[in-house]
Amino acid sequence: ITLGSANDFALTIVGGSSDATQTIIEAGGANRLIYGNSSFHNGSSEAWAWKNLTIQNFNGADGCAFYVRYADAWTFSNVIFTNNGSTASNVDGGVFYAYSVGSSTAGDYWNFKNCIFDGNYVTSSGEDGGAFRMYDSYINFSRCIFRNNKADDYGGAIYFWSKGSYYFYDCLFYKNWTETDDGGAVAIQSSTSA
Repeated sequence: ITLGSANDFALTIVGGSSDATQTIIEAGGANRLIYGNSSFHNGSSEAWAWKNLTIQNFNGADGCAFYVRYADAWTFSNVIFTNNGSTASNVDGGVFYAYSVGSSTAGDYWNFKNCIFDGNYVTSSGEDGGAFRMYDSYINFSRCIFRNNKADDYGGAIYFWSKGSYYFYDCLFYKNWTETDDGGAVAIQSSTSA
């Protein structure tokens, strides 16, 4: 799905069962579920909600499943992200490449609730953020699990760059790692607040 330059509409995607493994968005190695390249914020009028799903096997460019710029108030609840990533060079963010998503307005933050990030990767030389690469974004994580994610360079699970605010409530990180650099679970550079 390619979003237009405004990203100014709301959408809700809900699986058919409260068991997230029962509704699967299967890429089979295809690149990106969402490509959104907006150039400005629209606030909560563009809120997307994702619930009770598994998103798996996306492979390709930065943000192998989601490449999103300037989108506000997205929510992911009970979503499993598994085996998304790339072994190609110049690819960051095995699941998400988030550039200026959310804003400092509390209602515009992105929210991840009861999500699992398992086995996502960017493993070519110098690549960052096995699950996430984030720039200047505002995101809350609540009761999420990050496991078995891998990056070649920084941030086995998550790589933060530039300013932004990120909050983690009751989250678990285990068995995430990097091949050559720092931040087996999380790497932070610049003026990020986490």
